[in-house]
Formats: sequence, structure tokens, C-alpha cells
Amino acid sequence: MMTEHTDQITCHFIPATTNVTTTRQFVGIKDEDNALRVACQDIFTKIFEHPVDPPVFVQHIYVPGPKPAAQSGTDVWMESSGKKDYAFVYLHGARENTTSGPSARDNMALMSELLTTFPGYAVLPQALPYFDDVFFCPSHPDDEIVPGKNALVTQGYAQWLSSLNTPPDACFTDPSSTENKFWVDIEQSNMARIEGYVDQFRRAGISANRVYILGFSVGAVMAQHVAVHLALSGKRIGGSISFDGAPVQQIATESAFATLAKSKQGPIPALYFLYSEPALSVGIAKCLDSYQGLDVQVYRIMEEANKIPHAAYAELLPAVRAWVKKSSAEVVDKLWLSGIAKIHARLRASATTPVGAQP
Repeated sequence: MMTEHTDQITCHFIPATTNVTTTRQFVGIKDEDNALRVACQDIFTKIFEHPVDPPVFVQHIYVPGPKPAAQSGTDVWMESSGKKDYAFVYLHGARENTTSGPSARDNMALMSELLTTFPGYAVLPQALPYFDDVFFCPSHPDDEIVPGKNALVTQGYAQWLSSLNTPPDACFTDPSSTENKFWVDIEQSNMARIEGYVDQFRRAGISANRVYILGFSVGAVMAQHVAVHLALSGKRIGGSISFDGAPVQQIATESAFATLAKSKQGPIPALYFLYSEPALSVGIAKCLDSYQGLDVQVYRIMEEANKIPHAAYAELLPAVRAWVKKSSAEVVDKLWLSGIAKIHARLRASATTPVGAQP
């Protein structure tokens, strides 16, 4: 285990492993799905900068990444100095890594800033296992996968659970779907590691109502999923906070929400931000509002002209802090709007800053 220190925050880098690994095909999309085949052809022609024949089908494949990276990664444990009253778990988005790339730096900075207001612990686990994510568009049925010609390959892909979000009007998990069955072992392995950290927080003396799960993108969905799971397991926490997560169908089954609604402890507090896909957010917000057993405050951008890129933003932390402090919805709403305005201002400034100049 490696350790780094700053003036106020100590970071421990903890080896993480999983026994789960697999090879599988997601979906073979045949000739009748012409729109997807045309889209695939257009995307590949643009990326590879040479004409690409129309594919006979589109296929999404996950295969294990290079050994031993497929089953091992690094979790980041952060703690503030002095008295510790709060604890947070932050779940990254798909394709992100806890220790490399811009997202790793930004995610640790996000948690470091949160710990300045709420001293205690923060853990950033790595979703495992890693996969090679292959988007395959062959011109002939018997073609082999050739990266750079008929396939886009992203190495080191990892996510927490299934991101299946069809049919579009569905709001609940369908455990019987082939897609979701594949992800069960992965989801349960990741869940066990996250739950283990929550147990560590409790043993360290953190009150359950001061433990929060945060997440971005598919991690945002996993954050809600974890909060529901913990509540149904008798380990209810303070709540969950989500940054721009789409496949809310994966949070829980309809029966799980019905059971949750019967809890004598009342609904689980949840905060949900939606800002990159206004059209898509209409259905997402409708689902979130319908969940029994969750008390969800949803804040979303409704106009296409006001949307912002899909990322986790430090400018939204004031709204998060107010929500954790149980401020009124009006206060949180005001801080949400202020945060969005600041994000827009920063993005405009960076877009107009000359290359080499300091923004």
C-alpha cells in the first residue's frame, strides 16, 4: 500500500482484486437495424479517415484485458486530519481509472474539496474487472476483428454494473434479461467491495447517517443501487448523490422498491443532477420520481441550449454540501443554478482563451 500526504489530506493507494473475469458478446445487430449500420459506417469513416464498407451487422464485445490488469486495480483511500465525522464513497464513470488520466486527478480533487467541509474519510474504488471494449462493424459475416479497420478497441474499460436501459419506458431492473444476467457476478463483486468500505467506516466510528455514496455516469446509478441494497440489508446510510447518470433502470427491481417503501425508517434521501442530455432526462426524472422508498431531489437542465458536457463538476459541490446539511430544497436549488452558471462561464472562458495562455 502506497501513501501520499498533503497538508490536510492523506491518500492511501490500496491494491484491489476480483475473481470475476469473462469473455462474451453483447448483441449482434442484424441487417434490419439499418440506422445503426449507417451510423457505424459514418463514425468509422470519420475516425479512420478512409472509406469504410457498410457493415453487415454491428456487434459490441467485451473481452478480458491484458493480464494481470484484468482482475486487479487500485482503490484510493483519503482521510482528513483531525476529527473525522463523515465518510464518502465515490464511484467513477465507465472507462475511468482511479489512478491515471484526467478523471483520476479530478475525482480526487472533488473528494478532497468535500472533505474540507465534512472532515473524515473518502474512498474511490476501482470498478473491476477491466475489459477490452470492442465495437465491431464487419463488412462481411466471416471477417475477423481488425482494430483500426473494422473495430474500435478501448483497453482498460470497466464499469460497476449493467448499463442496459431498454425498453426506453422501463423504470425497473429486469433480472431475467440476458444482458443483466451477464453482469450479475461483476455487480456483486463490486458491491461487496463497496459494502466492505462502508463497514470499515462504521467500525471507525462514523455514524451511518453520515455515510454517503456518490457517483458519476454509470457510477451515479451504482450509487443509488448501493444505497438501496444497503437499506434492504439493514445497513441504511445517510443517502446517495448522483452526477448525470442515465440508466436508472438498473437501480433496483420494482419489488425491491416496494419492500423499501415499507421501511419504518422512511425513504432514503437521494440527490440527482441531470445536465448533459435534456431530452433523455425527461424519462429519467419521471422514473426517479416514481420510486417508492426513495426521497429524490432531482435537479435537471431542461433546455438543449443550456446543457453542459457529461462530467462531474466541482461547481456543484456547494449544492451537495447544502443537501448533506439538510438545507431546504429552495437553498439547494439556488446553489444548483449558481453552479450551472459558473460551469457555463468557465466553459465559455476556456473556449475563448488563446492556446498557451492561462485561463
